[in-house]
Amino acid sequence: MFVDLHLASPGSPDNLIGPRFYETMASKAICLTEESEILHDVFKPMEHYVPLEKGENILEKLRFCLSDSKEINNIIDNAFNYVKSFHTYERRSQQILEIFHK
Repeated sequence: MFVDLHLASPGSPDNLIGPRFYETMASKAICLTEESEILHDVFKPMEHYVPLEKGENILEKLRFCLSDSKEINNIIDNAFNYVKSFHTYERRSQQILEIFHK
């Protein structure tokens, strides 16, 4: 099992989610990240990723992510299916074309 840890960094100037989040989920790895409002616009905590609250014990969260529990496997599967259904380059291309055809 692979855990991708995302810690707070200065936000993008456009307030976007970096491609690494999508790539992590598409590779069937678990995404452990600090909470942010922009994430909540696209993903659901404990459905698509494991949230890390400020002040939480990071080692406990990492152990949970590596536990291979049913809950972790459900998060991985949910994230993978969600990203593959709604956040591929093909899907983005379709959305852009739809905008241009309006």
